[in-house]
Amino acid sequence: MKDISSRSLRGHSGSSRDAVTKARELRAMALRLNRIADEIENNPVAADAVALPHEPFAPLFLDEASSNRLSSVARAIHAARRRRDRWFDRGLFGEPGWDILLDAFQHKASGTRLSTKSVCLASGVAPTTALRWIGVLEEGGLLRREPSARDRREMMVELTDEGFRAMTLYLLEFDRSSRKASILKG
Repeated sequence: MKDISSRSLRGHSGSSRDAVTKARELRAMALRLNRIADEIENNPVAADAVALPHEPFAPLFLDEASSNRLSSVARAIHAARRRRDRWFDRGLFGEPGWDILLDAFQHKASGTRLSTKSVCLASGVAPTTALRWIGVLEEGGLLRREPSARDRREMMVELTDEGFRAMTLYLLEFDRSSRKASILKG
């Protein structure tokens, strides 16, 4: 990381507005880091999800039972979202990126490949919108695309290790809180 001193900030851009913008961005970053640190303290499982700059990022692996359970949770969430579409205008709750991540998780957990065509169908939006979201998720480091080994014209999509880790931890937490709520109810 570069050493930031007042001397390096002065005169580089010449604009005090740029300095204010940079300061705001650094403060926002510090807030996000504090939230992550709080989450790690309160949830030891989350500690495995965070790679510090000096640590290699290791993939998170699940045993078959956990993989099947979390895949079922992702499928249930996705199905609930599709049921919601019967009663409400889909445009009210448009979250194609989330639908794509849920679908990609299910495929990765089951060890099956996912084509961009399948992603477009699962997202529930126009193919151009789905492709745009694939790009956004790819830029965010959650998905990767590569040509199919079977047909070079077809692109395959899968979660990155980081995307799989984030989805796994989210689904574990969702499943745990859902079970806890059902125990409290009855």
